[in-house]
Amino acid sequence: MENDRLIELLEKHHQGVLTRVESDELARLYGEAGHDNGQLLNEDDEDVQKYIETRYITLLAIARKKKFFKIWKVTTTAAAVFIIAFLAGKVFYHANKNVTAQNKIVSGHNGAVLTLADGSKVILDSMGNGMVMQQQNVQVINTNGTLTYHTKSATAKQVVYNTLSTPRARQYKIVLPDGTKVWLNAESTIRYPTAFTGNDREVELTGEAYFEVVHNAAQPFKVKVGNNMVEDVGTIFDINAYADEPAIKTTLIEGAAKMNNKLLRPGEQAVANKSGHIQVNHVDAEQVIAWQKGMFAFDNTGLDAIMRQISRWYDVDVSYENGLTKEGFYGTISRYSSIQDILNMLELTGLVHFKIMGNEIIVQN
Repeated sequence: MENDRLIELLEKHHQGVLTRVESDELARLYGEAGHDNGQLLNEDDEDVQKYIETRYITLLAIARKKKFFKIWKVTTTAAAVFIIAFLAGKVFYHANKNVTAQNKIVSGHNGAVLTLADGSKVILDSMGNGMVMQQQNVQVINTNGTLTYHTKSATAKQVVYNTLSTPRARQYKIVLPDGTKVWLNAESTIRYPTAFTGNDREVELTGEAYFEVVHNAAQPFKVKVGNNMVEDVGTIFDINAYADEPAIKTTLIEGAAKMNNKLLRPGEQAVANKSGHIQVNHVDAEQVIAWQKGMFAFDNTGLDAIMRQISRWYDVDVSYENGLTKEGFYGTISRYSSIQDILNMLELTGLVHFKIMGNEIIVQN
């Protein structure tokens, strides 16, 4: 029916693959749907682009109520609730007296605390580019949100450890002495030696990090996560090990890796529960690492898990009234969207409402 065709054309426009004939058809259907002047669909006009995105969201929300909602090749019913993919975090204005722009809650940004071997701390948020310091034969350079360790020689007098921590609403990138790149998500900590001199290269992690490891079979790279050990076998992987999450998850993006000697292949995720049992699942790796690319991505994600992500990235507290909906949410939105935009998007499902009181978000069914 025409409602399905309209949604199909909107999806194609969103993906940038709409033909001229389809563009004319989309304009006609817009007009028939009564959404202002469908002839305004000039894809080169920035104001019209915003108009299209807003109408796209509105029409999909309407379609959901009619149970015709189709996106990502999935047919929705009331049991499958979708948040709409939102282009580059542009604003959707949805009237809600409880979620207003007056609240001073902002998204996260680059920032971290570097703790040196002697316990002294360096706040990197306000530090400009340049050398942070030199420790023995290692120079530490800070450049545009990246902390890089340069080793002058292959030997070190003694093993010295540093710790990089991101508070809530902060993220940071570090290049370790071996060239391995690590992106730290909000509320995360990595402890590492300033030079890798032993038989392996071991670091410790809490929170979440994305690793691009420089492989060296003669000196394996290992990540200690609580009582678990992840070992690189030529790898890009993500580890989610927040204390408030029900399990530790290691997701392999490229190459191979081991978690407690369980070998992972790309697209597999090892889930270690509190008792140490490990289960390997196939997952959408791109959805798992969306945060590293500046996005929130939900795939049948529970509201409690979504709110934990929001709490860390926006540095807010979350409380609940009347329990939680058990429905799963799907969709993507920029991590740099305002908190109002994200909460409004969630409210479009009709299953949840929010109230902001200072630095607290109250979730209401």
